[in-house]
Amino acid sequence: MRRFHISPEAVQGKRVIFAARDAHHIKNVLRMRRGEDIVAFDGRGNEYSATIAIISSRRVEAVIRNRKTTKNRRLYSLALAQAVLKGSALDLVIRQATEVGISDFYPLITCRSLGWLKRGLLRKIPRWEKIAIEATRQSGGDSVPRIHTLLRWEELLLLASRYQLKLLFWEGERKNLKEILRLYPSSSPPERILLLVGPEGGFSKPEVDGAVKAGFQTAGLGPGILRASTAGVVAPALIHYHFQDSARGIASGKVEI
Repeated sequence: MRRFHISPEAVQGKRVIFAARDAHHIKNVLRMRRGEDIVAFDGRGNEYSATIAIISSRRVEAVIRNRKTTKNRRLYSLALAQAVLKGSALDLVIRQATEVGISDFYPLITCRSLGWLKRGLLRKIPRWEKIAIEATRQSGGDSVPRIHTLLRWEELLLLASRYQLKLLFWEGERKNLKEILRLYPSSSPPERILLLVGPEGGFSKPEVDGAVKAGFQTAGLGPGILRASTAGVVAPALIHYHFQDSARGIASGKVEI
């Protein structure tokens, strides 16, 4: 069934009001008609099953049949801070990390990413937000990760104090992730986890030392050296794999309208 991301304000009483852009797509691209079923999700854990009642190129209204609310799919939040990469590589990281499951994404400026910075980089944030929405829709997720503004290294280290488990992935570290995670039972993860992945060329030694002083643990991702864009997807997947037992505590409810 077709799924569309909506704002929470789009739900008005027992109806979902789709904005003009989605209305055009529903009517003219998908060629849907009155009486067809559709699914809308608000990125905050609410999903609505509805039936199209009014349809035009500028407005589509659907009558809600039921609402499903999913909260605490996992017992922890997982944030990814990734250094700015060349070209559109960060687009792919955001798309695939969203599919894997992250709660927050922090684009990061490091000493070895400065060469790729341009004035237009801040303008990419709305694009990254759209990518995260589309990846959530496509993967069947219910929560869209928050895409934060660009952070400098010092800002990231200050932000890290909010997280209980902080991991920096570095090719110079022989200790692998498995050794660190042995200290954390798979059914009882830390409430907030932050993963830090560098740019092409990796982190500098002073950056690694500074992160360790800020409470980060350094870890490797295997015997080989992964591309930065690959590490940004592999790392969250491995964290979720280790803590998969905690996902059994899903709390969800279905409300008939």
